[in-house]
Amino acid sequence: DGNGGIVWSQNYGGSNDDQAMSVIETSNGHYLIAGISDSNDGDVGGNNGNDDYWVLKLDENGDIVWEQNYGGSSADRSFSLIETADGHYLITGFSQSDDGDVGGNNGWADYWLLKLDENGDIVWEQNYGGSSSDQASSLIETSDGYYLLAGSSLSDDGDVGGNNGNEDYWLLKLDENGDIVWEQNYGDFIQNHLNSLIETSDGHYLLAGFTFLDHTDSRILKLNENGGIVWEQTY
Repeated sequence: DGNGGIVWSQNYGGSNDDQAMSVIETSNGHYLIAGISDSNDGDVGGNNGNDDYWVLKLDENGDIVWEQNYGGSSADRSFSLIETADGHYLITGFSQSDDGDVGGNNGWADYWLLKLDENGDIVWEQNYGGSSSDQASSLIETSDGYYLLAGSSLSDDGDVGGNNGNEDYWLLKLDENGDIVWEQNYGDFIQNHLNSLIETSDGHYLLAGFTFLDHTDSRILKLNENGGIVWEQTY
């Protein structure tokens, strides 16, 4: 409640590892939770092999309205979700699969983006990446009706236009069908790992994560609507 007292608590899962990563309140007053499941029993209705994206829709009391798992025979792990302006849901993370619900793989781990309808059925799915590790961690719907998908990339081929020598921030702007409008990577010869993304009130984008060589610092990038760097700071 407003004073921090517990109104209700619920746990969800099966006999293996189940981890929630993101939660939103939907426009119809329900709650949507996305995460990772390796179970095939209990509250989990199925498993495609290894970890799957696992999504639950809950009512106001935390009771399950529906649940669904998505993935293939390798590891698929979701980290972020949003409700879109058309009342659908976007969920992202990474996938190492190229079967089941996953339409393809560019090598090792790709960004994997799912668009779901209000019942959890797949509207479309897309994977993005190159031959190395690409893992999405954050997404937003922009004020101009596009989707912005961000994470970290070690690739310099496939959908990834370049690499600065180690793990880069990798940002994609997508249209309503998940097709790439533009993509851009940001980094240097050391590790740069992105955790979060917002659109600012001036129509720009702010990316937050960390950079690591012999110690860890926070790195913030402000970008314009075309992905150009307005400023960057390390703290």
